[in-house]
Amino acid sequence: MLRKFSYQSLFALAVMILAVIACGGGGNANNEATNTPSPTATPDITANFVSITSETSGVIVSYPPDWVTEDIFFLSIASDAAVLESTESQEGAIMIFLSDTPANLGGTDPKAILTETVAGMSTDSDFLTQGEPTDMTVNGQSGGIVDITGTADDGTPLTGFVATLVNGEWATVILAITPTDGSEAHLPTMRAILNTVEVTQAPSPAESEPLPIEEPIVEEPAPVVEEPEPTAEASITAAAETISQWASSATASSQFSSSWSATNATGAPDTPECGDYTTAWASSSSRGIDWLEVYYDVPVFATEINIYESYNPDQVVTVELIAVSGEVVEVYTQAPEGFDTCPMFLSVAVPETDFLVYGVRITVDQSVLNVGWNEIDAVELIGYPAD
Repeated sequence: MLRKFSYQSLFALAVMILAVIACGGGGNANNEATNTPSPTATPDITANFVSITSETSGVIVSYPPDWVTEDIFFLSIASDAAVLESTESQEGAIMIFLSDTPANLGGTDPKAILTETVAGMSTDSDFLTQGEPTDMTVNGQSGGIVDITGTADDGTPLTGFVATLVNGEWATVILAITPTDGSEAHLPTMRAILNTVEVTQAPSPAESEPLPIEEPIVEEPAPVVEEPEPTAEASITAAAETISQWASSATASSQFSSSWSATNATGAPDTPECGDYTTAWASSSSRGIDWLEVYYDVPVFATEINIYESYNPDQVVTVELIAVSGEVVEVYTQAPEGFDTCPMFLSVAVPETDFLVYGVRITVDQSVLNVGWNEIDAVELIGYPAD
């Protein structure tokens, strides 16, 4: 269930979860949630809860001992293991904790973060908010909450809520979903879990980097290639055979995080299949214009560029060659055009250049199709090296 942690990906994650928890009838009811309190005393539903300190989401949460957790890329808490493990429809309930700095989640105000999150969900899915977001406080932390309804792929009605909590420089967005039929068995438990949440601090930088990156990030320095002297240019000729090479270093206008960095576009393709994998480069936003530059060890008189697109092709609008002289030459331009084939190679044939090329600049425009990140796994440069 690897996803990017942003408002758009929160929706994508929710849609994926629908197929997992769908199927009518509330299923495995938590005994504490279904016990009817006496008129004179309300039992503490959290009395026997156990706690988890999430290494990925930066939160401490308590939950019923018969519920299960998964803390790999983000914290998930579910009513039973089948909800986490099975790709088939299952009954039950699940809570997802996606965390980042408040600024990256939509602002310092919890309700602003919440409004931004549910706006993306209601735009791109069948989720609907029930009423307006309201303020709340959990363990001294400012927050917001709004109820939601939705529909699973098989038509099963769903019920739940989206909540946010902010504690200084760290915040979390919490998505809770369960089938509407029988939701009375799980909603009280999920709200009780929500009331135990403590937002601690950001995980280590390796786990979570700020999402938007304003300035280009140079992951590795481009190879230094000395331009031939003008008087010697005529003596440089092409070798008899072409060579193929994958990029050895890369930089980009932005990157989603260290997990989707520009350097993921170096080397041969290693993304296992079409999908949102951390083996490819992705820009900080899925709805903007960004560029990726890749560099090669051996300058060549270029004849072909092959771009391996591993997610949401083809939104590449421009391909340019970077000469050792510093000149940049455009060799491909095209409006964004969605493809059903994924992953795909975008092959750009180039009339053999009369200048040595050591880099390629690729521009993606993700503002037109609104289908998500156009991720690039590798870029192959083919040409004749200097003889």
